Amino acid sequence: MKTRKIFVTAICLLIATMLVRAAVLEYFGKVETTMDTQQAIVISDDGETWNIYGEDVERDLGDIYPGVCYAYKLWIKNQGAIPAEASFSDSWVSAPNGDSSGIDIHHYIFGDTQTINLRHKDSATWEVLEGAGADITFNTCGLTFDYTMD
Repeated sequence: MKTRKIFVTAICLLIATMLVRAAVLEYFGKVETTMDTQQAIVISDDGETWNIYGEDVERDLGDIYPGVCYAYKLWIKNQGAIPAEASFSDSWVSAPNGDSSGIDIHHYIFGDTQTINLRHKDSATWEVLEGAGADITFNTCGLTFDYTMD
């Protein structure tokens, strides 16, 4: 009888061990999947049509002359989950008479909104006077001029 209990216990342990081993058995095989990826950084010259960052954005400014200010806006968007750096470089295909000397290019980078502090000033000294003033916050990236004034 004692031998029978030992035998039954051994069989139970064997079955339990096999079940435990079956539960932790790893799957060895091949898993295949496909992924649709998108460019993280995109750029637009109209705020609606997005190009892959790194592709040239061309703009014909017509006849340009040194000393005259030309401004245009580019939108840059990071679609990724982490911050990314971007840089700009400029090149001239052609300038008036082929001479691009005296032409300076400046890039100003703004966030989604900007705030301008409007203050009443003395017209002779430009010192800020107490009293009237306002802060206007506007979107710099939108296609329309949306603002709030405080």
